[in-house]
Amino acid sequence: MSINSKLLKFHAEFNGVKKTGFNPHFKSQHFTLDEIVRVITPILHGVGLFVMHNITEDGLFMQTHVISEDGEKITSSFPMNQSANPQAQGSAITYYKRYNLCALLNIAEADDDGQAAADESYMVKPQQEATETTVKPQQKATDEQRAIIQEYVEAGKVSQKQLAWLEKRGDYLTAQDAEQVINGLKQ
Repeated sequence: MSINSKLLKFHAEFNGVKKTGFNPHFKSQHFTLDEIVRVITPILHGVGLFVMHNITEDGLFMQTHVISEDGEKITSSFPMNQSANPQAQGSAITYYKRYNLCALLNIAEADDDGQAAADESYMVKPQQEATETTVKPQQKATDEQRAIIQEYVEAGKVSQKQLAWLEKRGDYLTAQDAEQVINGLKQ
């Protein structure tokens, strides 16, 4: 059975996640990574899928993978800003994992705590405030996205590590990854 078929089965059984986190600054509730994992893990395992996170070797991206027992996988990457503050970096990693996981599994939530996170120096600031996290199927980066990234490269605004990562992705750069890269470079 393909990973897409397994994801369809997952969604047939998935009934949502409760917002158990609270942001006192904005007086808003949000999903927590712990609650998402607690709810989705048994369902994913039941259809032959599991989740794994890693930071790329260059330290520039948090990757989240949904992997089938036969090795087929889908991946989402989120650009990471570097921080000398380990506590801030740890908080950012949790944030990246949560948003990658929600993106891969199409778990939508209002961006209740995103503004507070965007105000921190270690977060990638969104171009505009999101009202809902949604996912489009994994599509290749568009020619327009590639042209925008190329403009940043030619302007010298892309680090050697970022350039190496982009070159390694090559034709496999997704539209979602390209959008995240572009938003990160705009900062």
